[in-house]
Amino acid sequence: MMLALLLSLKGTALIYQGEELGLPQAPIRRDQIRDPVGDLYWPYTYGRDGCRTPMPWDGDAPNYGFTAGTPWLPPAPAHRAFAVSAQEADPESNLAFTRRFLKFRAQSPALKWGEIEFLDAAPPVLAFTRTHGTECVLCAFNLSGDPIAFPAPSTESMNIGCGAVSRAAAGLSLGRYAAWLGQI
Repeated sequence: MMLALLLSLKGTALIYQGEELGLPQAPIRRDQIRDPVGDLYWPYTYGRDGCRTPMPWDGDAPNYGFTAGTPWLPPAPAHRAFAVSAQEADPESNLAFTRRFLKFRAQSPALKWGEIEFLDAAPPVLAFTRTHGTECVLCAFNLSGDPIAFPAPSTESMNIGCGAVSRAAAGLSLGRYAAWLGQI
């Protein structure tokens, strides 16, 4: 949902290494820290090293396929299950969703260049439209862990969102952490 939100907002989207895989922050021991910020402020902050561990390309390879040498930081054992090799064939994986959404965004003038207008939506829903030329995309996001109703106008789903979303009598029923995009 957060990736769909990032890629739906106006402006240049920056995706950091591992976000396309859904990598969690890696735990780093004190003796493994290389980041001066983490070193200086330990144990109040662990620095940036937890998101700079080696990219897990192949969960079965040494260093998860990142290098045949010794990496700067150790590969995180929790990242093995998120390796590209584990997600490549799964159409429901984080990697597959990222690829689909990036392709969708590249083909949508509204998401690439469109103006943004935030809608009056009750929290925890964040909703806005992106409009460019004749294309207008309604973007709705449930930012909570509870299902919620959103009184969306009649729109046609663009089949790119995530989470459980269904049409309700008065709009949309957005499941927990769901994202929905529709053509107005």
